[in-house]
Amino acid sequence: MQNYLQQTEKEEVKYWLEHNLKNHLKTNQENVGEIEHIIDYLNSSSAPKRLRKMSYEEANKAAAKWLETQKKLGMDIIETPEDTELCIDFQDGTRLVRLIGENAYKREGFLMSHCVASYYGKDNTEVLSLRDKNNMPHCTIERTDGILNQVKGKGNGSIHPNYINYIVKSLEYLKVNVRESELQNLGYIALPDGYKEFALTVYDKISTSIINGKEYLYILAKPKLR
Repeated sequence: MQNYLQQTEKEEVKYWLEHNLKNHLKTNQENVGEIEHIIDYLNSSSAPKRLRKMSYEEANKAAAKWLETQKKLGMDIIETPEDTELCIDFQDGTRLVRLIGENAYKREGFLMSHCVASYYGKDNTEVLSLRDKNNMPHCTIERTDGILNQVKGKGNGSIHPNYINYIVKSLEYLKVNVRESELQNLGYIALPDGYKEFALTVYDKISTSIINGKEYLYILAKPKLR
């Protein structure tokens, strides 16, 4: 809970986290990406000023609607070449860029549905973005005082299998030793012998990725309905 409280300075949001979220977690599994997305919404100017009677389900639905609005706003923002700096060109249209201009921060925040726009102008913070050939972001990396702080997919979620190997290479570029613990934080676990066959008895289908020569399971799969 303390980690969530650190993501807001608003007393009304803190109250919601300490009471409404705490009550929700008593009977429901914690979904970190979803909760962080809700916190971004509650911190925004679009959220009601009074939150104490807002249930988790109501906050989640309102955050989802806010997400769609954010995406539309992001598509209208035009970046100039000066708004970003190229860090890695993967030679297939995919790039890792460093955010420089305010438009880049705003666009990233809108399209990725998180609060990175609020980091613009912070001298000790560096933000990088993985972009596809259409300049659409798929992962945001944040470092504070040179230390890796966050690696987030869309809506503060995990990294989609299409982009995980790019992120591993990006972290290596940032001199981060990508161990199995880091990969698990990104949504992937190493497959022990026999586990793949077992997972197929639990899930309708599974998604695996070869990362640095080893097979990993993308853990955000949905269990089979019994």
